[in-house]
Amino acid sequence: MLDEWYLARTSYLNIGESMESNFNVVYNPTALRAPSVPLQVQRPLPPVIRPRPPFSGRPRLPFASNNSPLAVSGRNGLICLSCQDDDSPPSPQERLNNEAAMERIFGSRARFYDNPFHRQMADDYLGWIDLEPGQTLIDMACGTGLISIPAKRLVGPSGHVTGIDISRGMLAEAQRKAVAAQADITFLQADVTAPQASSTPWSAHVITCAAAFSLLGNEIPTLRQWSTYLKPGGRIVFDIPTDSTRLTGQVLVRLARETGLDVFYGSTPAQLADYLRDLFTSAGLRPLHIFPSRVYRTVEYDLTNGLDKLHQALDAPGSPWKGDVGVRGRADGIYVEEYIKRMGRSAMVREDIWFYVGVGVKDGAAGSSSAE
Repeated sequence: MLDEWYLARTSYLNIGESMESNFNVVYNPTALRAPSVPLQVQRPLPPVIRPRPPFSGRPRLPFASNNSPLAVSGRNGLICLSCQDDDSPPSPQERLNNEAAMERIFGSRARFYDNPFHRQMADDYLGWIDLEPGQTLIDMACGTGLISIPAKRLVGPSGHVTGIDISRGMLAEAQRKAVAAQADITFLQADVTAPQASSTPWSAHVITCAAAFSLLGNEIPTLRQWSTYLKPGGRIVFDIPTDSTRLTGQVLVRLARETGLDVFYGSTPAQLADYLRDLFTSAGLRPLHIFPSRVYRTVEYDLTNGLDKLHQALDAPGSPWKGDVGVRGRADGIYVEEYIKRMGRSAMVREDIWFYVGVGVKDGAAGSSSAE
């Protein structure tokens, strides 16, 4: 079941690594949009009819970051692939099972992780966080050190960088690269939602979490915990995927509403921005910037391939519609309707892959909020 879940998420986790041959993928190394530039939506999206409910934690979507059903639950700050979704503390065996599961998924990918997408995102993060000599960075879910290693060059000998990841395989690759670059970095193997600080309490200027925050459970407690590692005025920077704004996501949102499921952050860029603002505010942080990333790749597909992806999402483990023939028929009808609205002259649909980025600041920072 875990392997099936992993394969269902490859469109987010493995961008640029294992794209299907029947999809045309184009990387876009330019067009970085600044925080002050409003997002331009190319085609009108369906209006949101249901009012947005009060924020209460994890987005209650019927699918995860790549429109596959949610299969990751959080328990008291644990990134948990094997726990039940409740509030009881994870058992020692569950922690061991979870660590083993994460290692199987991410450890095996360490040698191939540094693909164009991950490199481009890391470069963008280094621009967004604007480190200065002498500062301290904590890189949560640091992977192979794509942010940690160049960040050490920016903070210089008087600055400090700590990279934290649950995967030993990822950390081994990061350590190898750091040694080759002669970068003095501390790498810790730990669950990033509740890492154990060293004997000297952490006091960071910046905490980053690139291409990983959507995999964490208990987002608000996690952000609160991370904020304790910040200096006053320190910043937390992370991103969330925008798959719910694309065609399959639009279909699943409509289907969820029709079948009575609670859709939280919905299917428009504005709702995703609201979700990030609510996350920061609920965690006691001030939202400083909310902005769209550059477009990292563009996918083009025809109706047959698009329906195949929809069916994978409907039948993925944990789907509330798995095996429901009636729901599949209705989903196909919605999909064809939306596809016709979006297709170009070639009868293909082109979609951009990008992320929403949030920057939150710990109380005590100077200046006013400019979440845009």
